[in-house]
Amino acid sequence: MTLYIYLQVKPIQQISFSSPLSEWLTTYDPTIVMAEVDNHSEAFLVSKCVPLIEKADQIILHMEAHEEEILGALKSIFERFRKLKKPILSITQGDHQGLVSMLKLMKIDSNNVSDLAKAKSLISDFFNLEINSKN
Repeated sequence: MTLYIYLQVKPIQQISFSSPLSEWLTTYDPTIVMAEVDNHSEAFLVSKCVPLIEKADQIILHMEAHEEEILGALKSIFERFRKLKKPILSITQGDHQGLVSMLKLMKIDSNNVSDLAKAKSLISDFFNLEINSKN
């Protein structure tokens, strides 16, 4: 299973209710499981992502971040990533030094992108790389 996590670390007024890539991902691969959480989500909601992370064969982590914002309950997701040995594609829009530092500690390379076209390209490359490595 491929899991796409749309994670927002932004002021509450700027939180969007769905990923700007949801429609494209569904068209690209309708079997992708999607989870969307933000730094204002309740811990209970965030905890629902953990079993999905455990079940996933590969993960696409798409983050939108603002430097000043705290992670809140999202820390539990990053704790789960720390223990994973699965392919993870990390895409970041915006700057957040705390996220960058955590990803480096977990040895997850993050791709900072300024537009969705670049994000789509990275995701397509990730899928092609995973498909070819299985053959």
